[in-house]
Amino acid sequence: MLSALQSDLFVRTGEQSCFRESGKQRVKVIGNLPYYITQQFLEQLLPLGHLVSNAILLLQASCEPIKLV
Repeated sequence: MLSALQSDLFVRTGEQSCFRESGKQRVKVIGNLPYYITQQFLEQLLPLGHLVSNAILLLQASCEPIKLV
């Protein structure tokens, strides 16, 4: 069975996060991460690795703002 759960890892923390809602099944994490939160996200996700079967992450590159004259 496939179900999608949209959640914010920064709002829900630790083992009481969205991973608990998956029951006994391991989850697949798929996300598009802005550059500025990538480190924080991985620091919270990696300790929950035993609950994750796969992680597919698109990491956005950092870019400088363009000044229009």
